[in-house]
This record gives sequence, C-alpha cells and structure tokens, in this order.
Amino acid sequence: KAIPNRLYADILSILNLLCGILGIALVFQGHYVLAALAILAGQVFDLFDGRMAEKHGGTRFGPWLDDIADLTSFGLCPALLMSELGRFSPHAVVLGALYFLAVTFRLWRFVIQDKRDRDIPKGAFNGLPSPAGALVALGALLFWRDIWISWVVICATSFLLVSHIRFVHFGRVILPLIPRSVVILLGFLVLLIAAYLIKVRDPRMLGGVLLGLFAVYGLAGNYRVLSRFVRTGD
Repeated sequence: KAIPNRLYADILSILNLLCGILGIALVFQGHYVLAALAILAGQVFDLFDGRMAEKHGGTRFGPWLDDIADLTSFGLCPALLMSELGRFSPHAVVLGALYFLAVTFRLWRFVIQDKRDRDIPKGAFNGLPSPAGALVALGALLFWRDIWISWVVICATSFLLVSHIRFVHFGRVILPLIPRSVVILLGFLVLLIAAYLIKVRDPRMLGGVLLGLFAVYGLAGNYRVLSRFVRTGD
C-alpha cells in the first residue's frame, strides 16, 4: 500500500482541520451557509478518525492533531461566525470567546481527565461533545434572525460543553444500533439536502436542519435515555 494503515486516522484529522480552515475563510467572505456545510463535512471526518486509530493504530502526534482539528472546526470557526454576525461588537466578541473557551476546556478535560476516569461508561462523553456543540451553535446563528435568541442558545450550549451531563458517542454507540440499509438511505438523503442547500444557500433552512439534527442527537444521545432504551427495548 502507498499509505501505511497507521496514517489513516491522521489523514482524517487533517481533512477535518482543512474543513475548519475552509470554514473560517468562508466566514470572512460572508458565505455562512457554505462555512456551516464545511464544518459538517469536518464532522464526518471526525466521526471516523478515532475508529481508524483503534483499528489500525496511529502515530504519537495523532491525538494532538485530532484535538487541533476539533478546536479549529468546532471551536474557532463557530466563534468567529458569532463575532462576524455581531459585527465584532464587544458583546459578540465576548460571546465568541466564551464559546471558544468552553470548547477548549471540553477538549482539555477529555484528554487530561475523562480518558482516565473509570467512572465514565465506555462509549459515553462527560459533557456535550464539541461536534454537537458546533452543530447547535451554527444552527442557532443561521436560524434565528433575532441575534439575542441565538446567543441565549449558545450560552446554554457552552454550559452543556463544560457540564458533567453524559452523552453517548454517536459513531460507536448510536450508529451500530441503526440498520445498515437505513444508514445508507440517510446518507443519500443528507447528500441530497446538502446539494440543495448549496444551490439555494438559504441560511434559515440550513439552520433549521442543524437544529433538528441536534435535537435528535440530544434525545438519542442522552446517556440515561439510550441506556433505558437498550435495556428495556422501549
């Protein structure tokens, strides 16, 4: 093979990082819908980099590269969009900084504490995962024309990021519970929706889609709810 197996995870992390950099560039150019779609693409790459590292191994720089990519795509890009939409007013910059620091703390806690905490069940996150945080932050900014409503939602999201509320891993826990045929159909549906949004570039429509996706994950990804479903089947 031209590419060693241990580099697969790093390649996916680099692609995630490139999506974040592209998203930042699009934010400054005023293409907010395309920026959000770039971050969504980054989330797809982030979904599988950890699984590739577990399956094929990785390099010693892999975890750091993954964190840098997550911080860029799911922290810095949404924070800059908050500041941009607020025309870099003091309160908009403060809100963007608050969200960015929440994502930074979330990633730091995961690396330093959560990975070594045996009280956290396997496949569960301590606090809202940063990709899901970016999902609701971008959705709120694009959907609500009243900027104050979106800022309230983002403050709540920042709290969930640093909280100790348990959420499950989408790729490792939720995805295996979905039949493969359904996953394929949903994949085609997502591609069709993305192609349509690229064509029409309607911010409110994309914002509604992102908030809907977060609502589904917020219910299915809640650790207590999913544990009860798996245990009882209802």
